[in-house]
Amino acid sequence: TKMTTLEPMMVMMLMMMMLMMMAIMLMMNMIMIMMKVMMRILCLLILISLSGCLEKPETRIFNQATKAFVAKDFKKSSQLYEKLLVTSTNKELKLKATSKLANIYDSSGDFDKLKKKLQYIVVNSKDRNQRMEAKQKMADVEFYKRKNYSEAISHYSELIELNFNKYKNQLMVSRCYYYQNNFEQSMFELKRVLKETANKEINFEANLLKGHILFAEKKYALSSEIYSDLVEGYPRESKASFVLLNLAMSQEESGNYTGAIASLQELQTFYHSPDFLAAKILHIQKKKSLMPGGKGRLKR
Repeated sequence: TKMTTLEPMMVMMLMMMMLMMMAIMLMMNMIMIMMKVMMRILCLLILISLSGCLEKPETRIFNQATKAFVAKDFKKSSQLYEKLLVTSTNKELKLKATSKLANIYDSSGDFDKLKKKLQYIVVNSKDRNQRMEAKQKMADVEFYKRKNYSEAISHYSELIELNFNKYKNQLMVSRCYYYQNNFEQSMFELKRVLKETANKEINFEANLLKGHILFAEKKYALSSEIYSDLVEGYPRESKASFVLLNLAMSQEESGNYTGAIASLQELQTFYHSPDFLAAKILHIQKKKSLMPGGKGRLKR
């Protein structure tokens, strides 16, 4: 009878022991998993630490400079990039640093330093497009920023020979001569653009410049014709460039006061300074009133 009573108790004790053993094994498995995870994290941290130690000084300087550049600390970034150019022998890294410096000096208006960086890219880059873009930038800086039209002509001419943005740069050569008051040469350069390109944007700009040249040469009837054709053929571009004002000025100078007034009145609907136009219209009306009959000489 005693054995019969003890049997259930023994079974329960055995079950409890088994459950405890299973719990212990489960805990050990969890500990092992956690240890593996911790080991992986530790290995990763060691690798990161080692990579920092093994990073080349020039790469570290470049990364520091780029971090400062992104943070818009251009003084610090330019100093670090310049330091890299002196200390590094890595050509690719030096080209990247030079490109960044060109952007910094362009934004700050330091065009002498910008020119040097662009020249470095032209000489050292293996990428033709990068070389051509740097050369284009050099030309545009001379034209737009430094107003050095002779130097700009030299750069634009080289780009034309290299067949890079050929007609755009041919137009820029013509503009350079225009701003040098060499209207004959400007028109000569322009004729090639007008004859050969089918690009609508370049055609508009070229014809607009042709009108300006004719106006500067006091050929007002011809410039009026060019401007009138542009207003009709390129309405959107003409509106953005206020070609009606050029047309009105040509018409006034040629004695077509009625046409000049009509052009200015049309321009008033979208011009940013309507008071100026109103005063101009009044001035032309007074000139017109002084003509015989008070009507002025009309030209069509």
